[in-house]
Amino acid sequence: MTFARFDSCRQRTGGLSELKAPSVLGGALCAVHWQRRDVSIPDMEGQGAAIATGLGPSSVTAMDGEQLESELQALDAELNGGDWAAVGLIGLDYRMASDDRGRRRQRRALSAQLDLASRHQLPVVVGAAGACNSLIRVFRSASTVDSGGIVVDYEGSPRQIGPLLMHDLDIAFGPSMWGEEARRIRAAVRQVPDDRLLVSSSGLTDSTVEIGDVIEELAQLRGAEPASMATVTAENGRRRLGID
Repeated sequence: MTFARFDSCRQRTGGLSELKAPSVLGGALCAVHWQRRDVSIPDMEGQGAAIATGLGPSSVTAMDGEQLESELQALDAELNGGDWAAVGLIGLDYRMASDDRGRRRQRRALSAQLDLASRHQLPVVVGAAGACNSLIRVFRSASTVDSGGIVVDYEGSPRQIGPLLMHDLDIAFGPSMWGEEARRIRAAVRQVPDDRLLVSSSGLTDSTVEIGDVIEELAQLRGAEPASMATVTAENGRRRLGID
């Protein structure tokens, strides 16, 4: 299966270290640091891409408290004046941050950005590498997350799907379906309602997969035709990200 517009967006962003282009069929989702928007995305929106910005776990782990606060204030100002589709790619990467101090900083940054997303009425795009339970706890402790969002490259268990759905998070499956926890993740595929299911070509890690392969795998696991699975997930992505 080929997805010309999605693949075009992803190829255009693939060589830029500032960008993540993970995410959602229905219009590639590009997540970029707010300071790099003008130089990194010359025509992505014209290609049907939704542009998100945020402070990912890899960038916040090494920051001290003062640096993090400064970045959050700058992000708040940018969200106030920019035309962004979502706050992301944010989240928790416990494989990258093995010590408690780094993980606490990631949780603090995530919680603060959930508040920003609610204030600016934007959805969030989050990932959780080795940290799905912690991700759920952060959402539970958040004051409010009005606009919901997307969990990209889901790698949790079937029982963790319910709590995420309750927080209005759609679930996007991706490369982790072929990773170490493949059996558990594939079992989780069956727990997601049709209108909450998405696909992603990557997530917090550097692993990528062809979007058509994800579609075909999901279709097989759910007993559906690949073409109908592509239609459903594309519509879900457009709805969540506000893409016409």
